[in-house]
Amino acid sequence: MPLFSVIIPVHNRPQYVLASVNSVLRQTFKDYEIIIVDDGSTDDTPAALATLAGRVKVIRQNQSGPGAARNRGIAEAAGQYIALLDSDDLWLPWTLTTYYLAIQAHDEPSFIASIEFPFRDEQDLAKLRESSFDVTTHEDYFASYADSRWIPLCGVAIKAEALRRIGGFSEVRRNFEETDVWLRLGDAPRFVRIESPRCSGRRLHDTMITADLGRNFAGVSHLIEQEKAGAYPGGAERQRQRLEMVTRHVRPVSLELLRHGRANEAWNLFHACFAWHVTLGRYRYLAGFMAMAIGHDWFRIRR
Repeated sequence: MPLFSVIIPVHNRPQYVLASVNSVLRQTFKDYEIIIVDDGSTDDTPAALATLAGRVKVIRQNQSGPGAARNRGIAEAAGQYIALLDSDDLWLPWTLTTYYLAIQAHDEPSFIASIEFPFRDEQDLAKLRESSFDVTTHEDYFASYADSRWIPLCGVAIKAEALRRIGGFSEVRRNFEETDVWLRLGDAPRFVRIESPRCSGRRLHDTMITADLGRNFAGVSHLIEQEKAGAYPGGAERQRQRLEMVTRHVRPVSLELLRHGRANEAWNLFHACFAWHVTLGRYRYLAGFMAMAIGHDWFRIRR
């Protein structure tokens, strides 16, 4: 059994996926397997993956979306930990070694997260150097509620049994699917945030689905619905921590919707979380949203 199963979903990305896989093959820690799930690619991606024969396991399926692809990989994984990597992102050579240090030093945490380095040019990523090992530890993910940093998919290792226990990823196509998983893992014992070194590179490009406002609205709406339905663990005792985490994603999306003239969706989010923001004392956001919304309506009338 390998310690890590590296899961890489891909759809129509021959220009990126080989670089992603090669960043795994260059790891200094070698106890891993690589599982690539080709989610119905219709271009040169299958041919590119064929060049990796014997070094990776490739699974092909009809196009079902990234959540379904990740779940297929998780189902096939033999490793103790699932390490996730998207087909356009990259790891540094020390990524799995750093995860291993965290596992050994902190009693096999359920959830390990690292800090990514956003890049457009791979040469910028190549300039990074391995720095000293430093972490922040918490009893679980919910206990890290005061840490506002986003956790990208390319920067995590999760105990396979914990990920399977919560049912893996939602297979509905919307953004913030990773945040939904982190919240469902919220009370799994021991969460470690790797502060140093940086372990992954998140590629910035014009086709990133994280820039899709419609999918962002659907994603944060789902987080709200899940919290209101009691789908996240922790009960009333951990509610405030969950609300801090959910609304942290709602606020920027609601404001971005306003900026792009999508007032109805913005107001839907505002009303859905109004009481939560009052409870959390987020009056600056509430006032700012109202001012922006009124200004938008005034500008529209003037036109």
